Amino acid sequence: MDRHTRNYALLGIRPGDSWQKLRDSYKSVVRKWHPDRFPQSNTKHSVAEEKTKEINRAYQELQDYFQQHGRLPLDEEPPATSQTGEAVAAAAAPRQPETKNSADPDTWTSTGRDKQKMNAASRLRFSLILPVLLLVAIFFFLPKLDELPHADKVTESSVAASDAHPEQTPQHVKKKYFTTGSSLGEVHSIQGIPTIIEGDTWHYGDAKVVFLNGKVSSWVDSADHNLLAQSGQEPHAQEAVKQYFSTGSTKIEVRAIQGTPLREMDNVWDYGLSRIYFEKEKVVGWHESPLEPLRIKR
Repeated sequence: MDRHTRNYALLGIRPGDSWQKLRDSYKSVVRKWHPDRFPQSNTKHSVAEEKTKEINRAYQELQDYFQQHGRLPLDEEPPATSQTGEAVAAAAAPRQPETKNSADPDTWTSTGRDKQKMNAASRLRFSLILPVLLLVAIFFFLPKLDELPHADKVTESSVAASDAHPEQTPQHVKKKYFTTGSSLGEVHSIQGIPTIIEGDTWHYGDAKVVFLNGKVSSWVDSADHNLLAQSGQEPHAQEAVKQYFSTGSTKIEVRAIQGTPLREMDNVWDYGLSRIYFEKEKVVGWHESPLEPLRIKR
C-alpha cells in the first residue's frame, strides 16, 4: 500500500472525494481518536495518541499535495484504453441510427454529435452564469463601500489635489495599517480582498487575520504575504508579529499571542480542535491540530 493510499484509508475517504469531504472526514476521525476520550491509565489512551499523530500526519501530507498540485493525489484521470480495448467496446456497443440532415443532403448527423453539441451548450451556459454568481457572492459577503470608514475613501478631487500639490497629499491617501480591535471594513480597505474566508478567519495566502465579534483579535504574518498590521503605535516588524508561547508562559501571554479561546476553563483552553493545558496559571502542555495551529515556540 503506497503512502497516499494509506493516508486515504486513515482519513476514511476514497479516490475522487473533494477537498471539503477530506476536511470534514478529518475532523470526524480526529475527534473519534482524541486522547482525552480515554482515561490516561488505560492502554487505549496511548493507542489514541499514536493514532492521532498518524491522522494529523496523513492530513498534512494530503494538504501539502493539494496546495502544490491543486487536486488530491488519487484524482488523476483514468488511463486511456488501448486500441484493442476501444475496438472491442465499439463492437459491443449498439450502433446508433444515423439521420439525414434535410438542410444539406450531403451531410449526416449522429446521436453522438448531438450529445456533444448539448454538452457544449451546457458548458457555455455555466460559463455565463458563473460570473453572475461570483458577483452576487461578493455583494452579500463582503462589506459594502458605503460601510467602509470615511477616512479610507479617496475622492477624485483629493487625487487631483495631491497630483497638483504633492506636498499636500491627505494623510488617508498614504499607506495605513490595521491593528487589534480594527473592524472587518478597516481590514478589507487596508489589506484588500482575502484569498479565503473560513468562519472568523481571513486568509491572505499563508498569512491570516483572526476576528472576534467583528474585531481583529490576532494575526499570523508570512514572509510571502506581509500583512499591513501594526502592534502599538508604530508599524510592526515581522519579528514583532511572529510571537510564540511555550511551556511556562502565562495565561496573559497566551491570550496576547494566540487570541481569545473558543472555550475557556480553569486548566484547559480550547482553540477549535487544538487545546492548551495549564497548571498554576502557566502552560504545561498542549495538543495541536493542523487545522488550528498553535503559535508554539518550536
